[in-house]
Amino acid sequence: MAFLSALLAQVARGALRPADLACYFVERKDGVSVFTRQQVNERGQIEGGLRTFVEAELEDLRVFLGVPEASE
Repeated sequence: MAFLSALLAQVARGALRPADLACYFVERKDGVSVFTRQQVNERGQIEGGLRTFVEAELEDLRVFLGVPEASE
């Protein structure tokens, strides 16, 4: 996440153009990895927000730490 934030900050500063950066959200659906392109705007923001990226990172941490899901 820190690396992604650093790249987005470079776009916001004008050091990178949004077209220079390709961000993809990857999720697993029915046993298949699905890649969805996430558009970056001139302000260094991902259209639709970082929520999906943060949720994925939190899930990885939950698994790594062995924390059960709320429904478990």
